[in-house]
Amino acid sequence: MENGKQLSAVLTGVDTLTIYAKKGFWAEKSSSFRLYEDGEDIGLYRAMSTTTVGDLLVFTILLNRRFVPGREYAISDIKNEFVPVDISYLARTEEFDKTYRCDKPQGAIYTRESTVFRLFTPLANQAFLLLRKPGKKTWDTYDMVREDCGCWSIKISGDLDRYAYYYIVHVNGEYRQAPDPFGFSADANSRHSYVIAPAKVLATLDGKQDLTPLPPYKAIVYECHVRDMTSKLNIPYKGTFDALSREGVKSDDGKMPAGLDYLASLGVTHIQLLPVLDYQTVDDNHPLDSYNWGYDPRLYFVPKGSLAKDPNDPYSRVLELRALARAFHSKGLRVIYDVVYNHVFDRLNNPLDILCPGYYFRFNGDGSYSNGSFCGNDLESRHYMCRRLIVESLLHLAKWYGADGFRFDLMGIIDIDTMRQAEAELRKIDSNIVIYGEGWDMPTALSSDRRTTINNAKTIPQIGFFSDFYRDVIKGGSAKDKLGEKGYLSGDINRREDFKFAYSACCLNLNRTPIFAQPTQCISYAECHDNSTLWDKLKVCCAGEADDVLLKRVKLINAAICLSAGIPFFHAGQEFGESKGGDENSFCSGDG
Repeated sequence: MENGKQLSAVLTGVDTLTIYAKKGFWAEKSSSFRLYEDGEDIGLYRAMSTTTVGDLLVFTILLNRRFVPGREYAISDIKNEFVPVDISYLARTEEFDKTYRCDKPQGAIYTRESTVFRLFTPLANQAFLLLRKPGKKTWDTYDMVREDCGCWSIKISGDLDRYAYYYIVHVNGEYRQAPDPFGFSADANSRHSYVIAPAKVLATLDGKQDLTPLPPYKAIVYECHVRDMTSKLNIPYKGTFDALSREGVKSDDGKMPAGLDYLASLGVTHIQLLPVLDYQTVDDNHPLDSYNWGYDPRLYFVPKGSLAKDPNDPYSRVLELRALARAFHSKGLRVIYDVVYNHVFDRLNNPLDILCPGYYFRFNGDGSYSNGSFCGNDLESRHYMCRRLIVESLLHLAKWYGADGFRFDLMGIIDIDTMRQAEAELRKIDSNIVIYGEGWDMPTALSSDRRTTINNAKTIPQIGFFSDFYRDVIKGGSAKDKLGEKGYLSGDINRREDFKFAYSACCLNLNRTPIFAQPTQCISYAECHDNSTLWDKLKVCCAGEADDVLLKRVKLINAAICLSAGIPFFHAGQEFGESKGGDENSFCSGDG
């Protein structure tokens, strides 16, 4: 029960109502309650059991009726106190997922003549669109109409380009507001969404048409953060999409290429950008006041405002990310987007849970939220509209932002069927698209055989995985308590046979059972944004060696990665032995 509430009612089964009452408030006089549906008294129900949990009395009522999504329920007690019934439980059920599905376009579907707004919120019994004209401060409110599929929609005539909007829904007796989870742009810190005209965005090409087809086995990946590549330079709008898209940028001493030109000088084929979609933990209006890698997702179709020149201009972030993709492509580079479809930063205040509480997130058998991501929640990718959001978000990145590949954060949280569908749809756009992710077997509430993990790699041969076996064999363990452990190329020559297996992309039967079905499934790497850098690792496990010797080891390891079967992967700075000063988890450590 929420803090401060004296009485609350929650559906805990399709026909089970649980009521919580504070002892001092209740006085233990009655265990009967009246149930109301859309304001109509539908009966007096007596609790089948009463238990005590701390200072609460817990009443359990079995009902002879089913609750209907979209209707408002309340109970009253002997004192005639009324409280709403939370019916979010319904959204977890298989019946709900099969009944409430929508294949109609979501979000703001724009034409110059009119815009249709549609959102999925089946539990709501009221939904409103709030719309603000550019340059105005007041909002116009419109009643939305419920559709049979559980969506609410409204069509507004006129050219609404650049109009701001958001939704208010009445769910579980409470009015909540949210931006559009399928919206294409937003204002600073994504409080409101914006209507934008797709034709304006797509009028300029993304440059992919000028690239020579490159099969995944020829990929060489370099990982970096948009902000990191220019944040220390003395240039306008440093740390943004725009700054990274400029040619001719030099280091402050003028001796070295920087930003885009530096990336183009490396000889790699793909640039993997840490998350560029909307995340919560950097203030868009004051981006230099804080730093974050971006694994705190909020909206899945909107580029991050702190990486734009003007986070309050609906087109700034959109056109600038598209321009960055075009700049990469003009240099013969391809772009891979790091995507986070395993959790959201703040479930309770995320639009997904506001609009349809209980639906987009995974539950354990005891009714608690699954937390395999260790971030407080796991997205329920098996649910139809959640899977649709993931797949359409990926397609949007491919069509609007020139994606040549995707790296999936904690991919093991996502079910295999969702990944298969995403891979199939993406290959319709680009047959050479590179798809890989973290295949760690996380403890999410999903059977192990349905997780997109390394253990199941052979069943999904077109999807790649970061090979922790390769990483640990080549340099030694990466965890903080294993920094002193050596790998084959950091001095443990007893791991020669393991190195041969790793060098073959873990695909050949060299005294070990192959991990992968084909070499392109193996992301061969020694360093990524997580954990210590290769240099910091070698400083510990090869303590006593001179820096020039350690640099030779760095070059040796980098050469082995390049020459190994599989897809070579490098982290920014690995090429010259970059250090993070021993900071193994620098996700919010600043610009350095």
